[in-house]
Order: sequence, then structure tokens, then C-alpha cells
Amino acid sequence: MSERPRILFVDDESHVLEGLKRNLRSLRDEWEMEFFDAAPDALSQVERAGACVVVTDWMMPGMDGVSLIERLVEYRRESNESCYVILLTGRSDTSSVVEALEIGADDYIAKPFELREVIARIRVGLRVVQLERALREKNDQLRHLSLVDPLTALFNRRRADEVLAAEYERMQRGISHFGIVLFDLDHFKSINDRFGHETGDLVLKQVADCLKADVRPYDSVVRWGGEEILIICPELMGERLLHVADRHRLAIENLSIATAPSSQHPSSPVPVTVSGGFADTRFSGANSVEELVALADAALYRAKDSGRNRVLAAQLAEARR
Repeated sequence: MSERPRILFVDDESHVLEGLKRNLRSLRDEWEMEFFDAAPDALSQVERAGACVVVTDWMMPGMDGVSLIERLVEYRRESNESCYVILLTGRSDTSSVVEALEIGADDYIAKPFELREVIARIRVGLRVVQLERALREKNDQLRHLSLVDPLTALFNRRRADEVLAAEYERMQRGISHFGIVLFDLDHFKSINDRFGHETGDLVLKQVADCLKADVRPYDSVVRWGGEEILIICPELMGERLLHVADRHRLAIENLSIATAPSSQHPSSPVPVTVSGGFADTRFSGANSVEELVALADAALYRAKDSGRNRVLAAQLAEARR
């Protein structure tokens, strides 16, 4: 989007558009202005490039101003973009004004209009657009924070539930299968006891960073709880899932993690390995997300019991005991 706010003017009367072009010339450095004599052309431009403010005439052949407003309201709803609409009208009766505002116009200007009023109302519209965008950005930030673990910057359990539900729904519709890998840091309590909790936090963060760098762009890495990390892998199953899971395990084993600056063991490297279990929707026979996770969890505990620092496949019977 352009750094300058975009203003679109729509009117089928050429002398009105020419007058606006001429009289608004001094604002060209402040606003990016476009002029259209047909509503469909203006609508196409909005849908293609977005717009801050649209100033449109009411009475036009073909698509009139009210029809344009209805389409712009739909555009705002579908795109979540800010678009402030000012209707120019020769109708000054209350019922017409109310009709326009109820359809979705944000403001109206009666014809004949004064240029100063048009500029002032556009500036009001720009302030509204700016506030809406700031609010949307803040809400996006808050939603992001609500879905991210503050220590590791991985997705949290709430976000994992959303992704798992979406992937399982896709699988049920026959679109694609998916796999999951559940890792648990080996001897993590010993790391905290020996090097301190600050080093333990550092280990978690570096393991998280390692996995984020090693997964595919469309995989989801989640802090499942404590020192457990879940990876959700669309369209990854069977031997391929095992290969990828073991690659992640090896990447973590090869990490070089020093103790935290305040540790009493500044010269001691921190040994880090993980155990993992994996399951997928095609070969595991799981009948729900919960059962799929239970399968991976049971495989993880078998990996722990059989020597740690390894990844094992799920066995269906484990989740149904």
C-alpha cells in the first residue's frame, strides 16, 4: 500500500471530476488521488489496491452510488480492510440520508458542496481509517500473544488445539493426512538442578529455535507443556515422518549450548538430547485428535524407557489400553 493515503472520487459528471482535480491539486503531495466516471471501475481499483476513502456520487447510470456502497461494505467485511465512504447527494431529505447511512455510507455531503467541506470530511475519514488500522494491528498483536508461549516464542497449547482440529477436519474431508511428533527433553530436571533454571530456560529457547529453523514453513511447532514440544506436520506420514523426526532429534543432539551467564558452571557445556514419539492419521488408526496425541505420547514414553535420545513410532494398542 502507498505511504500516502488513497482517495477515490467517483462521479459520472466530467465537470465535477475536473473541478475536483483542479481544486485539489495542492493536496497531491499529501494524498494519492484517483478519479473515476464509472462505479465499476472504482470498485475494481479498490478490490485490486485497497483505498482509504471513497467519495462517490449517488445518482449514476448503471451501478449507482448506493450499489457501490453495498459492494464496498462487502469488500470491507471480506478483506478486513478499512474503507471510509462518503456519499455525494442532491437529496437532502432525512429519509434519503438515513437510507444511505443504513446501507453503509460513513458520511454524506449535500450537493452543491463547498470544497472546504469535502476536504474536512475526507480528513475525518482518514482519521477514522487510521484509528481502525491501529486497533486492528493491536488486536492482531494481542491475538498473537494469546497463541504464543512467552519463553520459547513457540505456539502454545491453545494454538495447537486450533491447528490439530483444522488438520483433522481436512483429513476427514479427504483432503490430506498429517502426522505429529512429540518430543521431551531428556533429563531436563537434572539440567535445572545442575546448571540452574536460567540455563534450563536457555536450553528450552535454543531447542525451540533449532526446531523452528529445521521444520518446513507450514509445520507448526508447539510448546506442549513443560519441556515437551509437539510438531504438527501436514502430509507427512510413515517412514518419511520417522526420517524427519529423527533429523530433528539429531539436530538437537548436535546443538552447542553454553550455560547461562549467571550459571555457576560457566565453562561447562550443557548436554541436550530429546526422546520422541510419532503418529499419523493414515497408518496409526487413531479415531480422534486426542487418540493421535495419546499414541505419540505412549511412543515417547517407550523411547524414554528404552534408553532415551531416540524416536519411536506409535502402536495403536498403546492408546486403547
